[in-house]
Amino acid sequence: MEAWNAYREKMNHELDDTPVRISLLVKGYKLDGENGIKKAIGVDKLRSVDYIAENDSLTLVEFTDLYRQQDEILDLIRDLRNTHDLSKKNTRKVNKILRQSVLKELREKYLQTLLIIDEMQKIHFCNQLAERSNNQKYWIIVSPFHPAIAQENKSEMARFLDMLQNTLTTAFPKKWNIKVQIIVIEKFAIPRK
Repeated sequence: MEAWNAYREKMNHELDDTPVRISLLVKGYKLDGENGIKKAIGVDKLRSVDYIAENDSLTLVEFTDLYRQQDEILDLIRDLRNTHDLSKKNTRKVNKILRQSVLKELREKYLQTLLIIDEMQKIHFCNQLAERSNNQKYWIIVSPFHPAIAQENKSEMARFLDMLQNTLTTAFPKKWNIKVQIIVIEKFAIPRK
């Protein structure tokens, strides 16, 4: 029995301030936090996704509140534009920089998680995940729209998520064959009754 089985649990989305009460039935191996694998094997300085999913392929799962982050960015840009501190041209530059930082963060988490997996396999903490790696998946699970999100921001955010999925897919070498999916949490979970 591999040591990592002690870290197998029902995934906790940690999106507690979402408008929908959701309990996940999907299980995975917890990487983050005080009780995660990273801490147990001494690589807690590395960034990682939240879970390695329990399925037939190497699937890394990251829970994120991208809608709220994007809404805050759009509100900030609108406020700056309204105070005339930011031209439309500069608005596009700021928006691009902020979006690239989200892309960079998600990409780094994936790549550093691969380093963690290498370390886990090196010390025989888990089975050989690399054998299944020719079918890699990166699931980014996002919260639903919050009621506080401005209506005018919703279509912009939907476009952002489409662009993010496409850009993130092409940010990895094609030969790695990584399928990136951005999934709204309701489609990933079973709602609580």
